[in-house]
Amino acid sequence: MSSEQIVEKGAGRARTPARALKLLAGGLVAIHVVWIAVHIGLVMNERINPWKLGGYAMYTVPPPQSQVHVFTRDGEAWVPGGEGYWVFSFFEANHHNVFRCAAPPEAALRGFLDENAGVRGKAVRLALSEEVMTREPFHIGREIYATIELAWSGETVTWRHEACGEQSEGRFAYAVG
Repeated sequence: MSSEQIVEKGAGRARTPARALKLLAGGLVAIHVVWIAVHIGLVMNERINPWKLGGYAMYTVPPPQSQVHVFTRDGEAWVPGGEGYWVFSFFEANHHNVFRCAAPPEAALRGFLDENAGVRGKAVRLALSEEVMTREPFHIGREIYATIELAWSGETVTWRHEACGEQSEGRFAYAVG
């Protein structure tokens, strides 16, 4: 074997890691571009807010700053429950409302009831709101985007969720005492 053939083979091997690195970089760029399209589609259909999951439109709107407003039933009317309700477990179990149209998991509702003993056994409505910006006319304000109603029957909690034009229902056992 001549020295030219040995150099030729060595040079071919040296290019293999460089080529693999280029393929890896190209693949990562392709995945990134696909994710941009998926994320924009989810945001446009209001399934997620632009500030979550690597948002590409996050600086075009104010952060949504989700809040939970608690209402209790007074006869036939829902009245504001006032301040002082704990919602940490609700947001934590609900993935901080990343998927804004999804029904809350049972753990989120249980967390709310665990943290707020005063609402156990009562009919409760949770209204989730976020800051929304409109451009024509320019306005930034808070809008309700989802509601959750909790009703009790003995030690069973029945819930009804409405968000993004969709409704879902469920129930779970919860001991009041």
